[in-house]
Amino acid sequence: MSDSGLNREQLDAASHGEGPALILAGPGTGIVIGNPNLTGSIYRNSFNYVMAHRWTISSSLANEIRATSGGNGTSVFTREFASSLFNFWGGSAVTGGTYLGNQVTGTGAFYNRRSTSRRNTPNKGLSDSLTYVTGAHTLNFGASYLRINSFTSAASTQLVPQMVFGLATGDPVNTGSTSIFTTANFPGAGTTQLANARSLYAYLVGRVSSIARSASLDGSTHKYVQDSFVELNHQNEYAFYGQDSWKIRPNLNLTYGLRWEFEPSPYNDNQVYTRNTYAGLFGVSGTGNLFKPGTFSGSPTQYALLKPGEAAYPTRHHDFAPSIGFAYTPRFRTGLLKKIVGENDQTVIRGGYSVAFTREGFNAFVEKRAPRFNRS
Repeated sequence: MSDSGLNREQLDAASHGEGPALILAGPGTGIVIGNPNLTGSIYRNSFNYVMAHRWTISSSLANEIRATSGGNGTSVFTREFASSLFNFWGGSAVTGGTYLGNQVTGTGAFYNRRSTSRRNTPNKGLSDSLTYVTGAHTLNFGASYLRINSFTSAASTQLVPQMVFGLATGDPVNTGSTSIFTTANFPGAGTTQLANARSLYAYLVGRVSSIARSASLDGSTHKYVQDSFVELNHQNEYAFYGQDSWKIRPNLNLTYGLRWEFEPSPYNDNQVYTRNTYAGLFGVSGTGNLFKPGTFSGSPTQYALLKPGEAAYPTRHHDFAPSIGFAYTPRFRTGLLKKIVGENDQTVIRGGYSVAFTREGFNAFVEKRAPRFNRS
């Protein structure tokens, strides 16, 4: 028999879902002072696909193949961000602490956001499952493949430097006998009032304590550029499994199986991540020399860019995941046990044990990313 009346032997099915989302997430004053209508947003446009082909080969044999595509679309955070929003301050994101009042995100007095990012993590999967029924056994065998891609892009001080108004350490106006911020000049002032006076002075005269700027490693040229930092990664996942559901008695069913899966290392596709060595973990102290002040048998730690196709770690090929479970329906016709469990299969006792492996994803892998070149 087939799954429906469309065809006696096979059935194809497909489904598709999508939906954009626009989430406003900014303060009423705008992401930059002077632009109250630009409140910042999170924009998502996601869609997924599923296709399946089910084939009843015979009365005891059936097969299903399934293809999936999920995580499609891009999430954009603060898509209104543009360096031109900061033109009033010469293209810099100006802050001086919170003297002029705390902003919603506490980032400074003249902006609430100075960064933007976007990402998507599409995944493509293919699986096949074969079911065979013989006597009291229902056997199931299958295999699956999943590929996960990751794209992220982030920009902040690469495009808009952060300028901090304040008094730098050692500034004569705030140091020693030349300091003007004293109780002699501000009678009755306490610590807080003097700190506020320093902040206000820095704003009024344009005293800059620091400027932060960063550059990103370009995956194409492998040169530092003042542009968004782009990361491209992917990872594959494979699995094979077999399972038997054995109906030992009408009221007792035993299920057992074994799954073998392996997940090779993620790969950085645009080679912007770096790697270290075991000896590099110890640096100048030398391998194994922990908590030994004055020991310098090693070399300074060095980082090297990942090569094309270079794995972060060896692939494990011995992740076998067994499982076993049972379902028992007690049937007592008389006595106390009948009163406890009831009749007409009102009670089912279940138990089981299984081992499972979890793919960590890119969270641990991205810690190998190349640090942006920072300048301040």
